[in-house]
Amino acid sequence: VIDSLIREESKVIDYNEYYQLPLSILSKTGKYPDIRLIDGKWYSRSLSNVSLVVDDSGKWHPVNKLNTNYADVSKLLCDLFEKMGLLDEINNQKTQQDLERYLLNFKLSNNIHDLIKTHIPDIKIYTERNRKFSEIGELAEIKVADIIKSKGVDILYQGGDGDLIDMIYGTDLIVRKEDKIYLVQVKSKPEAAKLALDESLSGRGNYSKIDWFCAPLGNTIIIYTKGHPTGKVIK
Repeated sequence: VIDSLIREESKVIDYNEYYQLPLSILSKTGKYPDIRLIDGKWYSRSLSNVSLVVDDSGKWHPVNKLNTNYADVSKLLCDLFEKMGLLDEINNQKTQQDLERYLLNFKLSNNIHDLIKTHIPDIKIYTERNRKFSEIGELAEIKVADIIKSKGVDILYQGGDGDLIDMIYGTDLIVRKEDKIYLVQVKSKPEAAKLALDESLSGRGNYSKIDWFCAPLGNTIIIYTKGHPTGKVIK
């Protein structure tokens, strides 16, 4: 339902022009045959028809991440139940199992999409927790970049919040060490970085071509790689 609502708010845009630098670097790795040079410009089909919600200035809107943040979705649903006058019924559910049954029956008995369209005038306001988590992620990315840069590693590309190179190719940072290019995914916690490495080893998702999985660890960072699956601490 959330994905459907977001699609209805979205615009289809060709983003290749905006990502010429990272596309050119990703192409050099030889990992992405879908990235091609056409008439002097780098092109990826994955960036050619991207459906996203944008703000009034045409920039990526954080509501695009709504379906990845259960706290914001929960706030939307609570507002929906309140406007429908159902909060007393929900509060009267005595156990978690009772609440689960109530909500499941509600889901099966109603068109949730139409109810949200009727009672929630703007889904784009449900980004509060998303913004907090994104800020944490941004700080983690900056810390990782700063520490590896202090070790003589060149930062070739750093995307930031809402970056499509991260969303499509799983890459937060593109770095160069001793003339070799490495693709980096940054997580805010070591356990999340380790899970991302495990996902890459399984071949699932868009992490299979990532080289380093990094996260802050106190005043240091930890880097998980296929060669160091238990992690290597960098001070």
